[in-house]
Formats: sequence, C-alpha cells, structure tokens
Amino acid sequence: MAKKNKGLKDNSSNNTAAATNTTPTIDGGVYFSSADTTLTQAQSTTGLEHITKPWTRDAWEKARPWILEQRQKLEAEHGWTPAPAARTELFVLKRNAPQGAMTDDGLLYLRIPKKFVDFMRSGRDQSEVKRRVSAKKKDLSYKLDCPATWKLKICNEVSKGDHHDAVSNVLLGLDSTIEEEDQQQPNVQLDVAEPLENIMYLTMTLQPGLARLHAQKMDAIQRGTLIKEIKFPDDITAEVPTMRYRALVAEFESYTRTLPPSWWLIRNAIMLRTILGEGYEPTLAAAEEQERSVTRFVKNIAERVWEEALPQNVVNQILAEREWGDADTAVDGGSTYGGSSTGHNGKRRGSTTKKRRRHGSFASISTAVSVPAVGA
Repeated sequence: MAKKNKGLKDNSSNNTAAATNTTPTIDGGVYFSSADTTLTQAQSTTGLEHITKPWTRDAWEKARPWILEQRQKLEAEHGWTPAPAARTELFVLKRNAPQGAMTDDGLLYLRIPKKFVDFMRSGRDQSEVKRRVSAKKKDLSYKLDCPATWKLKICNEVSKGDHHDAVSNVLLGLDSTIEEEDQQQPNVQLDVAEPLENIMYLTMTLQPGLARLHAQKMDAIQRGTLIKEIKFPDDITAEVPTMRYRALVAEFESYTRTLPPSWWLIRNAIMLRTILGEGYEPTLAAAEEQERSVTRFVKNIAERVWEEALPQNVVNQILAEREWGDADTAVDGGSTYGGSSTGHNGKRRGSTTKKRRRHGSFASISTAVSVPAVGA
C-alpha cells in the first residue's frame, strides 16, 4: 500500500489544520485505464468472474436505449447540447466549461462510443496502442476523466460542524442523548447530475477497473474517535463558550472506488437486471462489501486536541433556554439545570442524568473511542 501512494505529494505543512477552523483539503479525480495489470487487479479485488469481453460487449448493446435516455435528460434538464459525432459514436454533447477549467475552446465534451471496445482503446497507455490504428482514430478519446465534468465527493466523513446542532439539543434538554455516528467507512462517490452518474457507474459496472474514482484529504478525523467537551464561561454574555475536541487524526486519507455504490445498483435495479442479466446479483453483493468496492489508505494517525468557539446560533439557543429556565424557576420553584421541571408546553424538561452546568465547567458529550485499522 505504501508503494501505491508513493507519488502523493507531501502536505506536512497542513498537519495543523485539524487544530484550527480551516476546512481540510480534498483532492481527487478519475483514473481511466484499460491496462491489463489494472483490470486484472480489479477483477481479483471484486471477485466478479462473470466479467468477460463478450459479456461486456453484449451488456453495452443492451444498455443503448437507457444510455440514449440519459442523453435526452442531459439536453433537456442540464444544459448540454448536441455536437457533431463520428459514425463510431453513439452521441457527442457539449456545454460551456466552468470558469477556470482548462479547455481548448471553452467547452466541455461528452463522447459516448457505440462499441464498448472504444472505451478500452482510449484507456490504453500510448506505448500499448497498435500502429495499425489510424491517426484519426487515435484523436478520438472516450476517456471519462475530465475533472470539470466528473466531480467527486467524500461521503460518510467525520465533520466537527455536524455535531454542533446535536450538542446544543442535548444542552437544551431537547434530546437525552446524541445519536450514534454512522459506522460506515468514508468513501468516494460522484457528485454530478443523475444522467452523468448513470453513464459513469454503468461503465464501472461493465468493466471494473476501467474507471476508478479516487480522492484524498489531509487531516482526516477517524470515525468513532471524536470526543467533544463544552466549556461555559462565568459570564456567557461577555465570553463565547468553547468546544474542545479530542480525536485521532490521520495526516492524510485516500479512497479509490472500483465499483459503483450499492445504492445506485438498487435504485436502478429494474433496468440493470435487464442489462446485466445474471451478473446483477453478484455485482450488487460485491458493491455492498467495502473491501471489494473501495480501497482505503490511511497514513500517520496521531491524537490531537484543539478548541473552537461555538457558533453564534448555538450560543443564542443556550441564552434563550436560560431565560426560559429562569422564568420556570420563578413560577414553579424548580431548577432547569438540576432535577426536573415542567415547561410551558406541559412537558417535563431537564434531568438529573444530563451533564449540564451553569458556570465554568465542561459538559462532556462523547462517542465511543475505537482505533481503526491503518493501511501499511
């Protein structure tokens, strides 16, 4: 695994990002390659023995009506327009490139071939291209790897900001506990319009390894290790409460997806059963296993502690609750922060089991700490 990531740049200067209010950096793209070693490795990882050249060719033919349906949606709903196509192409679409995109003519192109083998030819290394292929043929590339078109996102990642609302609800007595974090491992997925998503994920399904989604980010908080503590000052109106964090943080974490996510196969089950035939069930089974669909690599995990001011909306909620609690105390003779009391809506609020204090103390809201497996 270490050899695989040897080429990644060293961003050690960003190691302190988790200790500040800086958003972790995320980088990624699409690896598009039909090299024999890449496809062999992908087949070994996924364990899908039904993937053969004849099967892929036939499945692509069956998928043609559905692919053309995606074209219609891109034109009607997403700003793509038709462009001249060669006789070997199913269709070609174009649209204005976003600002900052590096293109020759200011346009993005989506080229889809009639035959799947043209995807395979485009994925070859130049040294592997046979001389008998004409120069004109070489100029037509069907690589689905333009970063301006194929945007990605990291899913199920730990984010400090996601916990603020849950923490404030506990402090306000609205919830007795914080919901447990989703234990699914972080992974990379497409962040594009559904028709583009369907085209890319289908290509990945018909030939695992041909198009692989990859992403990495610096200062990745490891799931299940984040502990939070809230400190209230003596005068909350003069000093902002702070949140102290403690977590295991990786210097960087990377993900490479070989198969589509299982939810995509389930969402399009009716059409995919027709296209994949008996290959649908084993593909779904492989996509549901993280080890067979996504490769995750983690480097240099260490414990870090940092502190941040609570967002103003959370502070406002706390102030409002304290005013409400003072009113309850005056009317009922009860205590909002100890024992239990009855609010204006008749419901019981507050509990002796809640760790909520008024002055200079920490309210500890934590998750179970576990050390995840680390890549070699």
